[in-house]
This record gives sequence, C-alpha cells and structure tokens, in this order.
Amino acid sequence: MASRVSATRHDPGAPRGQFSIRKATGGWIAVRYRLSDERISYAKTHGETQEAVELLRISEEQDVLTMFPVNTLPNKRDFLEPRYGHIRSISLEGFTIMRPDSEDAVRDILEYLPAGFLKDPEYGLGLQKEFRFIIQAIGKIGTIKNLLITKRQSSRIEGDTYILAYRDFEAVRKGINRIHSSAVNEAATDKRILCHNALLTTRLPDSYPERHRPYKPDTIVKAVTGSERTAEKLSDADKAAAMGIISKNK
Repeated sequence: MASRVSATRHDPGAPRGQFSIRKATGGWIAVRYRLSDERISYAKTHGETQEAVELLRISEEQDVLTMFPVNTLPNKRDFLEPRYGHIRSISLEGFTIMRPDSEDAVRDILEYLPAGFLKDPEYGLGLQKEFRFIIQAIGKIGTIKNLLITKRQSSRIEGDTYILAYRDFEAVRKGINRIHSSAVNEAATDKRILCHNALLTTRLPDSYPERHRPYKPDTIVKAVTGSERTAEKLSDADKAAAMGIISKNK
C-alpha cells in the first residue's frame, strides 16, 4: 500500500479537512484528522464543539494499519464516537503499509485501501455501507473490540480480537456483492413485468398477454433443503401451492 498517487486524484471540489501526524509509542505513527470547515460549521449549528479525532495508527515495521472508524454526521448523538459500538478498531496486516511523512502520503494510503473500505476521512472510514453486515455479524460477539484483517494468519478469535484472513474477508465481500446484484436484477425483472401487465395487458390483452416471473430451476430444492434454505415449516398456503406443482408435474 505504498504511496503511488498524488492528492490530485481526489476531487478538488470535495470538502477536505486536515491531517496531523505524530510519533506514538512503540514506533507507531498516530494520525489525527480535523474535519473540513464545512462539516465543522454544520456541527456547530448542532451544538458540537469537537473538531478532530484520531483516525489511524500505522506501524511500517509491523506492516499494520489500524483505523478507528467514527460517525461524522453532526446531527447524530454519537458524533465522532466509534461507528461500530464496542468494535473500536479495524486493522489491516500484511498490506505493505508505508510510513507516512505528509498529509498527501496519508491520503495516498487511504486511496489504496482494499475494496470494501471507505477512503474519505470526511465519512469517518470503516467499511462501505453495503458491507456493514460483516461488522454486524462479528458485533454479536459482545467481547470483540477489534477486527484484524490479515494476509499472514488464519481466521480465528483471539481474546478481544476477531482475526479474519483476507481471503475469507474477500469471499464474504464478493458473496455480498453477488447477492446484491442478483436481488437488483430480480427487482428489475419484477418492475418490467408489473409495467407490462399494468399498462399493456390491461389495454391490449391479445397483443400483450400477461407476463410472469420466469421459473428458476431448483427454486423449491433451495427453499426446502438447499444452502438457501428459508423456513423449515411451510405455511398452509405454501403447502397447497407445492402440492399443486407436484400434481401438475407428476
């Protein structure tokens, strides 16, 4: 995750705050972020006075970057408080983290965070919204305070840290993307069918017969016994429909 681009990659018109860098204990570098003037002004209208917060700690020697995701919406009660409740930090290990020596170097590091991560400090860092389910699942373990995503270790729980191998993180992230894309495509199909039936079939049924969602093979198998199992106990209406399908396809 070496610095390879200049800060000009960022939208020059976007609100932009200021980083400050200092040495911390154990050879770590602590990075604080002062919010943009626009966000600070907005925060003050909601009675907030805090303007800066520590967002990152970086160790080039250990090749670890730790981020402390926070909420940055001033109209929320937890303004600049931890975004994920008792999970206070997300660390990346083994991603070739370089020691930053300037604001632009910090921005370059954020630019090259792995897919799935917020890269704009104005939004408090952490995972992109569509991957919040990862944190929500891990957060069910009330003793976990840290999430470590690593290229060096296998997935396990150790003390108050959930260690997640990067390959496992990627598998879950891509799985979420597949599920979302599938749902979007199915929704688009349903919308087309709705408009066709409501606008064409009702007026010209002979020319535009009613359409139905196309049958997907193995739908029943997945619903009852497969990896996409829903409820084990079917409703009376579902039972009747299933028996009807069986009778017709006997």
